[in-house]
Amino acid sequence: MMRSALILAVLAALAPAPGALAAGPDAPAAPAASTGRHITTAQTYLAQTPVHAPVRARGLTAAQLQITFGLDIPRREDRALVEERQPWLRDAYTRAVLNYAGRQYDWPGVPDAEGVAALLQAETDRLLGPGRARVLLDTVMVHSG
Repeated sequence: MMRSALILAVLAALAPAPGALAAGPDAPAAPAASTGRHITTAQTYLAQTPVHAPVRARGLTAAQLQITFGLDIPRREDRALVEERQPWLRDAYTRAVLNYAGRQYDWPGVPDAEGVAALLQAETDRLLGPGRARVLLDTVMVHSG
């Protein structure tokens, strides 16, 4: 078992190349002042609060799983819906990541970024409706120590 403080996995975002997400006719006129690093400069991107979950092995907390991501929301009315349902989305994302860390992730292996993205997308579609927002992963990391 590895006990170093290495990051086991830092995976590239599933976001398209810069400029690939063109702002639609409903995009806001100007982006808000930047308050941090984002995986894209698209005006349709809405960063989500990172989600953390403990990773347990042999009855002990062995590491911390951290997922950083955002949503691509092309339509203005869908962005309003996301803002309205943010508490439910946050809860659903937390539950999905806790479930993944507790039942699907095999410590000390590399997390399945595509699997995590699929879980987050399924929750997004369940709460907003299919096709309204697309999950874009930034990082999937495991902090051990």
